[in-house]
Amino acid sequence: MPDTLLEAPSQRFRGDPARFEVVKNALYSAAEEMKIVLAKTAYSPLLKVAGDYSCGIFDSAGDMVAQGPDLPIHLGSMPDAVRAVIATHPKVEPGDVFIHNDPYHGGSHLPDVNVVAPAFFDDRLLGFGCVRAHWPDIGSATPGSYGAVTEIYGEGLRIPPVRLYRNGRPDPDIERIIFANVRIPAERQGDLRAQVAANRRGALRLEALARKYGTDELLEIMNEVLDYSETMMRAALRLLPDGEASFQDIFDGDGVLAPGAEADEPFTVRLTVCKRGEAIIADFAGSDGQVPGPMNAPLTVTVTGRQQPELGGIRLFGSTIILRAQ
Repeated sequence: MPDTLLEAPSQRFRGDPARFEVVKNALYSAAEEMKIVLAKTAYSPLLKVAGDYSCGIFDSAGDMVAQGPDLPIHLGSMPDAVRAVIATHPKVEPGDVFIHNDPYHGGSHLPDVNVVAPAFFDDRLLGFGCVRAHWPDIGSATPGSYGAVTEIYGEGLRIPPVRLYRNGRPDPDIERIIFANVRIPAERQGDLRAQVAANRRGALRLEALARKYGTDELLEIMNEVLDYSETMMRAALRLLPDGEASFQDIFDGDGVLAPGAEADEPFTVRLTVCKRGEAIIADFAGSDGQVPGPMNAPLTVTVTGRQQPELGGIRLFGSTIILRAQ
């Protein structure tokens, strides 16, 4: 039976298809290796045991080229986190490392800390590595940084995209600010160093690929991986029947009592999904507005959450599409 999904990556790609597959899988392996490095070097059980972190490799524009077997809620928003670094720091140098956890710049909640580092070969930018790790504490009045607060300022330390390392060395002033505002700073420092180490492993693997195949060909294949992924996803969507479905869910409350109230007030989220051809539209019309407590999601997390059922319902395994009910 002919395989209708494994088409040529695109008509404009003129490289060796076998080499494309080798490099593509080498990129995937590099992202998985970043995950292993983090697991072996992190200090906190939340990372070493629970595995609440995600790793990815990105091109120079911040588009994700490869990811590990990680958390969808992280992976969907990590490109925005990398683009926030690129927008804030358009000129990057070898040895740079950046950090931020801002929900309004591609972050999720404040405990999810992004560490982003560029990769170079012969002074040419190959792309970026990004490791998002859930720190067990990022400050605030509540240990663990989960409290019933009504402002982001009460949720913990909010870090904009800043340069943490320059010329391969940490900025002690930035580190002092961070570690003065978190509980168990020695453990937080160990987790941060593990994130930096994981990014360094990703950069080493990119450098090795550029040395072996040439920078131009590596960058062309990285770009082609994006087109290939889009082709596969569109092919999978075409196999799904067109239609529309709606659902609503009720949340018990946001943990914050209104003045004079004796109980938390529930709120409702409504969603209508419409699938037509290669497109899926998610409409949240009719949902309740934002609530005072820490239950609201920034745009990048809302988009990521909407993508999870779509990506979970369609799994690409080799050349086979497996449809799953979510």
